[in-house]
Amino acid sequence: SGKLAWSHDLVKEYGAKGPEYGFASSPLVHGGSLIVPVGGAGWGVAAFALADGKLLWHAHELEEVYASPLLIDVEGEAQVAVLAAGQLVGLSPETGRLLWREPIEGDQPIATPVWCADKLLCVTTGPGGSVGLRFSKADGETRVEKVWKNDKLQIGQTTVVRAGDYFYGSTGDPSCVIAIRAETGEVAWQGQGLSLANVVAADGKLVLLDYDGVLALATARPGAWKVSSKVSMLERD
Repeated sequence: SGKLAWSHDLVKEYGAKGPEYGFASSPLVHGGSLIVPVGGAGWGVAAFALADGKLLWHAHELEEVYASPLLIDVEGEAQVAVLAAGQLVGLSPETGRLLWREPIEGDQPIATPVWCADKLLCVTTGPGGSVGLRFSKADGETRVEKVWKNDKLQIGQTTVVRAGDYFYGSTGDPSCVIAIRAETGEVAWQGQGLSLANVVAADGKLVLLDYDGVLALATARPGAWKVSSKVSMLERD
């Protein structure tokens, strides 16, 4: 019917400290709960019951959360990864308990990290560079290993995608599409011809929509890239 089931005003009800550029992250559904970055002391992240909006838990002091919370599986344990100013944290989705914390450069990280089947998490933060983190467990505790860091790999506004052994992304300074070796963080190639673009991987190809409204179809290969076709979706004044 479209009838409103429940709602909360995070600022008025919980004193949320909104990010400088507004609330931009997407809530995360897990089981019967909705996990939402709120912001501020004790309200970094909160969980509400999907059925009636009842507050289930709230915890931590996290600010400037633009990336969306991400559900990851570390050897059978469901965890929520949240990227905030200066840090990446892992929380229990049931209680909000802190499971791990990793320092991350950048006061306003934007792009949601990318989780892979081989337990590798790629975090890109613009001026802070990019890191690859691998997860494991020992004695019941989660271990986070930084397997690579690339200070020059500054993909800040858009999310990378994983295809095979490579990540593919786009940067605006200079404008290019980049292929990144997943295991080392090294740049395999840079392709010109598009401005800053959102990237989707499908059927061995890349679909890109760039800042200027150009939609392109390209072949994603480790050695190089080839644009098969592109069309301008917008006319600029």
